[in-house]
Amino acid sequence: MILDNTLMFDPKGTAITTSAYSTNVIDLGAGSNLGVSHPLNVMVAIGESFAAAGNATLMFDLHAAPDNGSGAPGTWQILTNSNTINKANLMAGATFALPLPTNHPNLAGALPRFLRLQYLVGTGPFTAGKLMACLAMQVQSNPGAKSGFEVL
Repeated sequence: MILDNTLMFDPKGTAITTSAYSTNVIDLGAGSNLGVSHPLNVMVAIGESFAAAGNATLMFDLHAAPDNGSGAPGTWQILTNSNTINKANLMAGATFALPLPTNHPNLAGALPRFLRLQYLVGTGPFTAGKLMACLAMQVQSNPGAKSGFEVL
């Protein structure tokens, strides 16, 4: 899988303990209709297992905004969101994919120019856990092999 730094919401090693927005806002450029000819996914890869004292959960929303007329984001709207993910499933090596929708009903006909993620922590906070999030055409899903075994 090839990753593009300009399509990165959060770099590898980003810690999430409470609800927050992604480190980066992706600027698609004017008049972009991203994902129509080549389906894209929001990919969230867990680099360090998440931990919490209680039964913390994580959910992520994909937000989009049109250009406000001066090259900055207009009003943010939620395009889509993930299911709630329990901390037991937020283990190092886990990958979650969220298909990028090609229709944008919340934007009243305007094409989105800006994208960001919002991480929603429920029953938190997390005491550990790091991730990486980006837009990707395909999500790598190679099965892991246990130590001592060869994959042919």
